[in-house]
Amino acid sequence: MNMSSSETAVRRTFDTVAGSYDQNGVEYFRPIATRLVELAALGAGEYVLDVGCGRGAALFAAADAVGPAGQVVGIDVSAAMIAKTAADLRRRHATGVVVAVMDGAAPGFGPGYFDAVIGSNSVHMVPG
Repeated sequence: MNMSSSETAVRRTFDTVAGSYDQNGVEYFRPIATRLVELAALGAGEYVLDVGCGRGAALFAAADAVGPAGQVVGIDVSAAMIAKTAADLRRRHATGVVVAVMDGAAPGFGPGYFDAVIGSNSVHMVPG
């Protein structure tokens, strides 16, 4: 993958902060993500993509919304974020949720692959 210097800097920054990102006890990302999922009106059994999933605030809220019959795929450019979120998934014994290192600007899924695409606190980082 050929990345610009700014893309490389963003990836490195999020790799550096992954261990503490959204883990300091201050409720910031979770309420925003919860409201996003409410507004998206995700339903049971839906297939959802979470772009820039970070440590999973919207990912876990979306998983709750789609239930055991649905699936949520979380993608992030930061390998360290994905590793930490994958560990959180294992600790929670979460099912129907997968995460992968992937660029939200070109995730590689075809049109109509997902019922919904969400991105909490990440959409502003995807070039238009």
